[in-house]
Amino acid sequence: MDLFVDSRDRVWLATTRDLFIKEDSTFKRYGTDHPIPFGRYADKAPRLFLEDQSGGIWIAHANGLSYLAPDDDNFSHLPDNHPLRDISITDMIEDREGNIWLSSLSGLYRFSKGKFSIYSMEEGLGSRNIRGVSTFKDGGYIVGTDEHRLYEIKDGAVLPIRIQDPEIQANLVNIFMILTDSKQNIWVGASIGSVRISINGEKRFNEQIRYVFEDYENMIWFGVPFKGISFLNDNDELEFLKFPNVDFTVVFISSIRKLANQNWLVTTFDDGILLIDPDGNLVINEATEELKNATVFTSYEDEDGVVWLTTSSGLYRYKNEILTRTGYESGMPEISVFNFLPDKLGYVWFPTNKGVIRAKKQEINDYLDNKTEQINWRLFDQGDGMRSRASVGSRHSAISPEGKILIPTFDGLLEIDPANLSSNPVPPPVVIHGFGWNGESLNLTDPQKLPPGNHRLVFEYSALSLTAPEKVAFKFRLIGYDEDWIIPSGDRRAIYTNLPFGEYTFQVIASNNDGIWNEEGAKLSFTITPPWWRTWWAYGLYALLLAIILYSANHFQHQRLVRKERERAKEKELEQAREIEKAYRNLEVAHTNLKSAQDQLVQQEKLASLGQLTAGIAHEIKNPLNFVNNFSEVSMEMIEEIKEERAKSQETRDETLVDEILEDIQSNLGKIHEHGSRANGIVTSMLQHSRGGSGKKEPTDLNALIKEYVNLSFHGMRAGKNPIEVDIQLDLDDSIGKINLIGEDFSRVILNLCNNAFDALKSLKTQHLASLKVRTKKLDGNITIEIEDNGPGIPDDIKDKILQPFFTTKKGTEGTGLGLSITHDILKAHGGELQVYSRVGEGTSFLISLSKNTVI
Repeated sequence: MDLFVDSRDRVWLATTRDLFIKEDSTFKRYGTDHPIPFGRYADKAPRLFLEDQSGGIWIAHANGLSYLAPDDDNFSHLPDNHPLRDISITDMIEDREGNIWLSSLSGLYRFSKGKFSIYSMEEGLGSRNIRGVSTFKDGGYIVGTDEHRLYEIKDGAVLPIRIQDPEIQANLVNIFMILTDSKQNIWVGASIGSVRISINGEKRFNEQIRYVFEDYENMIWFGVPFKGISFLNDNDELEFLKFPNVDFTVVFISSIRKLANQNWLVTTFDDGILLIDPDGNLVINEATEELKNATVFTSYEDEDGVVWLTTSSGLYRYKNEILTRTGYESGMPEISVFNFLPDKLGYVWFPTNKGVIRAKKQEINDYLDNKTEQINWRLFDQGDGMRSRASVGSRHSAISPEGKILIPTFDGLLEIDPANLSSNPVPPPVVIHGFGWNGESLNLTDPQKLPPGNHRLVFEYSALSLTAPEKVAFKFRLIGYDEDWIIPSGDRRAIYTNLPFGEYTFQVIASNNDGIWNEEGAKLSFTITPPWWRTWWAYGLYALLLAIILYSANHFQHQRLVRKERERAKEKELEQAREIEKAYRNLEVAHTNLKSAQDQLVQQEKLASLGQLTAGIAHEIKNPLNFVNNFSEVSMEMIEEIKEERAKSQETRDETLVDEILEDIQSNLGKIHEHGSRANGIVTSMLQHSRGGSGKKEPTDLNALIKEYVNLSFHGMRAGKNPIEVDIQLDLDDSIGKINLIGEDFSRVILNLCNNAFDALKSLKTQHLASLKVRTKKLDGNITIEIEDNGPGIPDDIKDKILQPFFTTKKGTEGTGLGLSITHDILKAHGGELQVYSRVGEGTSFLISLSKNTVI
């Protein structure tokens, strides 16, 4: 007898007669579909009840175990042929990962909730080796085994399918394929022949159908080894497609598929793939050549028209007629994959003989597109609930309408529900249980200080996960030495040799079978002491010795220098006396030469300015002279026309034409006079500029002066070396009118600033258009003139020097360094100011400010 109170305050009582429960005030028999046979076992077992972490109730009895789910009223029991029905359970306990441990007279057992459902002999199948599976519309499955029988699995129940015709039943030998078509006909391929089972009865076909494919139009096609592709004709018999250029007699077909582009794709054992176009011609390309001798198990075409091929040498993708492959190099646990089974969560499942592999489809595509270097593959095997990881028959796997993955294995049908895949959330505890130094085991509890030298350190570690201990993964690092985590392979040890002195911490972390990491893990800190010549007191001694040596050397050098300086001072005093006498004699001569040189530099700057001005003026004069020449030539031609007309008799002469020509000549002479006056004005202005004028301020149209000398500077630049294209923008305030200026001097200001701007724009290395903006503005009686370029700008370290006399950034003799200095002086004489604003890489702006006194 055993009495148990669960978390819902229900009292359970097990007796030799039955199971009772007390929910109110009295005990009553707990109704079950099958009586729980405690018998005399209830008096022998010390514990009959266990409540797990989810609230489920486990009961041990004479026939093994029964389980009551938290949301159910009926117990589930072990199948009749389950091995736990024959043991005598003596105790039960649940570990922190949810495993139920059973002790018995015959040993210790672990009862784990696997990730998958499995249907094998324990669940009612006649054999463990599953050869094929297919699904029904109502959610049931049909399974074929190697014992030549078919079974239906529905709602967890396994029922045999009875074949009415004994002869057909006898032909179901070595089943290797099952498919249920859209009309719910069951197609079974076997070594002696093939069978169709339908509501109208059963029919046998002599051909060994290896693969059945239903296309988008619900047409059924059959792949027959060494014969080709067949279909059902009107007589309900198999008829083969005719491909004159394809020899199927040497081809062992493994699967067939009609692609969206109407090409046939045939996979084979040992002969790669065959691509056949709609006209029946064999397509030969790089993909078919690369897979020429490969074993290709199946093919799959996704919604994007991409074809996936599972082979004995890896997974292939055929996209846009380009074949790419992934295998061990991407981290794939096994490259011989039998099928391509996508789920509704973006994952693809691959059956192999080492278990079932899963990866995200997007990650596979990214890897094959060279966007990533690894794929996060996950291998499921016995540690995750599989009874056998071998699945040769999985070429004929299936996907249920609900999205469940059905895979035949050597021990049962594996049913995977990707949407409800259980996970182990408990990270494994990690311990460091060994610390060796040169073969000597050290104490793990005390802080260790190790002497320096070429030593060998060994760390031994473990992590405990009872669900799947073989799937525990580790990463370790030595903080202070390793830059990143190290993933070990082999035994659970980490070995370091010849570590330099310093402070270190060895850290190891572990994950369980579902990749849940114990991020803290275990740590062990230790110190390797430095050698005596690298200790603090040794460094102190080194510093003291160095200080003594430096002090002695400095004292000796100081005394030596004092002696030399005294001798040198005496010689300098005598030399200085002689030099002073000589300097007085040469001072006046040097002063005279300096003044002469300055006058020559100023004159050179003026001549340079005049030269650029002359080049611009020459360009300006050329335009009106061209007009004068053109109009003169036209007028001479017109005079000849008049002469010709006058030579005619009075009767034939056209006086009206003569008058019109004379009027045109008169108009041309006016144009000649106009452009000649323009040329005369330019020459007069040039002469006036060269003479320097009267030096008196006179009313001057500022905007007109700016327009003229900006234009002259531009044409001077265009006529000189290395001309460039410049976008000149004038924004002149018409309200300014005339102001008192010394026109000859102020024109030099405009010329100098524009010439400097053009020189700066010539040094541009970028492709953007050079521009020069000139603005005038009148505000509160004051006048501002701004000349702005988008050149390279002036660095801050020379911005304050550019107005100094003789400072220049130009190479060789290209500049005197007086242009901006003279400009500054002219503006000061006019009572104005010159300010410079510049940003390197963006441009420079010169701002001229004239006071109210200048305005008339």
